Amino acid sequence: QGGNILIMPLSVKIAGDGFVRLDGVIDNSLGSGGKFVGKIAASGKNLGEFFKSIELYWQNLKLESLTEYKLTSDILITPNEISFSNSYLNFSKDGSEFLGDLHIRNSDKNLDFVGNFRANRFDVDSYFFTAGSNIYLAPGSLLKKLLWLNNLSMSGKFKIKFDALVYNKEIFKDQET
Repeated sequence: QGGNILIMPLSVKIAGDGFVRLDGVIDNSLGSGGKFVGKIAASGKNLGEFFKSIELYWQNLKLESLTEYKLTSDILITPNEISFSNSYLNFSKDGSEFLGDLHIRNSDKNLDFVGNFRANRFDVDSYFFTAGSNIYLAPGSLLKKLLWLNNLSMSGKFKIKFDALVYNKEIFKDQET
C-alpha cells in the first residue's frame, strides 16, 4: 500500500554454515525517492569461509581465525546512502565485541564514509599477520605498497575506541584510532 513493500523476514543461508536475515520496509512512495528501512542479522560458524566464497581477501588477514560470529544492525538504504546504526559484531573465538555506526554516502563520483565504533577487547595477533608475513611491515618501499590507494575516490573518517587492544601479547588499555 502507498508504495511500501514489507519484508518479513527474508533469510538466506550463506557459506561458512551461516545465514543472513533481513526484515524491514521498502518505501517507494513518490516523496521518498526509494528507500529501505530495516534490520539485518547474520551469524555463522566460519566467517573466513564466507569471505572466501565471495572472493574477498585481505593479504594480512588470517581468514582461518574468522570463525564463529554474530552481527546485527539497523539499516537504511537510499539511492545515495547506506547507513548501519546500532551495529553489533561479536567474534566468539575470543569474545571480541564491536558496537557502533557506519554511514556511506555516494556523492559526485566520490564515496564518503563515517564510522564510529567501540570494541571491548581485540587481539591483533589473532586476526592479522603482524611480522614478516605482513606485506606492509615486510622489507621494501612502503610507497610502492600503498600506490593502489591513488585509485580510490573516497574520503571519510573512521574511529575505533578499544577498551583493550592486544598486540604481541601486550595489553594496551583505552586505545583510539
